[in-house]
Amino acid sequence: MTEAGLAIARRVILCVGVLIGMLLFIYPHWSRFYSVDEGVTFVSHDIGRNFITGPPLPIPSPDASSWVEDKEPVRIYRVRQFAEVAIALLFTFGLMRALRLKKPAGD
Repeated sequence: MTEAGLAIARRVILCVGVLIGMLLFIYPHWSRFYSVDEGVTFVSHDIGRNFITGPPLPIPSPDASSWVEDKEPVRIYRVRQFAEVAIALLFTFGLMRALRLKKPAGD
């Protein structure tokens, strides 16, 4: 491949990778926290992806009650959000690095 072709491929990979990272950031996974035995044991339940400003509507569960002391029983799963964005960006920059033009060893 020529230098011009590699430059175009790197630009496309960068644009797609940054777009994927941005979409993963603004459409995070949301979790709902339950208390299954009156505040002693807590369970986290994944309720899906939605835009960052508002959680998806949780499906009511008859066998578990929401944790009453918690002001926000539905939260963004931040660890997963940042891990997904970081992996997408690392993969993008790894591909860009792999597409560099190799110079001959004697130059």
